Amino acid sequence: MSLLFLTTIAPSIVLIYYFYNSDKYKEPISTILKITFYGVLICFPAIYGNQFASSIVGWSMATYTGVPIVEEGLKFFIFYKFVCSSRDYDEPMDAIVYAVCISLGFATLENIMYVFNSSTSAAMYVAILRGLTAVPAHALFGLTMGLMFINYSFIKKNNYNLSMCFIYPMLMHATYNFLVGHTNVFLVIIILIVSWRIQLRKLRSFKELQQMQKSYKKI
Repeated sequence: MSLLFLTTIAPSIVLIYYFYNSDKYKEPISTILKITFYGVLICFPAIYGNQFASSIVGWSMATYTGVPIVEEGLKFFIFYKFVCSSRDYDEPMDAIVYAVCISLGFATLENIMYVFNSSTSAAMYVAILRGLTAVPAHALFGLTMGLMFINYSFIKKNNYNLSMCFIYPMLMHATYNFLVGHTNVFLVIIILIVSWRIQLRKLRSFKELQQMQKSYKKI
């Protein structure tokens, strides 16, 4: 296995392990792998969806309009269709773990495509840069979707909470893509760090509730 390939996939593996390990009641490895693989698979319809969006508004505008809708919509579909109905999805931390797995499954294949379609001289630079930006961004979108699905699955099951599971991460994705196209990488990284800190505070609150063994029932 080449150093370039390892550099390309390592950020996703590390982040999945972090969230998997954050769950006191570990999810089955087989389910983690299956849900992550679903995230990989949605890369293929996303390619066609993104191409369709760019054919309507042009690629420059599609990056922060159609692309976030397509990609976060597909992630939302996988979660709603396959995670919500899973018997392994039975407490709030599960929503975060599975949403991050979907997002990082998608980000891993997307990263491979970007890196290995780059020139030989630029490939390692692209792998490192995306490992610091795009991959953590997708994990952040997944974390956000998971937090929203906690509201829907364990607090109040209504159309508003369900729609927020898609809208909130989609808007974050759109903002990220806009910043990537219109600012510099240092500002993008700073905004990612701040956003991560905000969302990780929410993650810690659910981890603390888990440690207290507070019981939740899926609605």
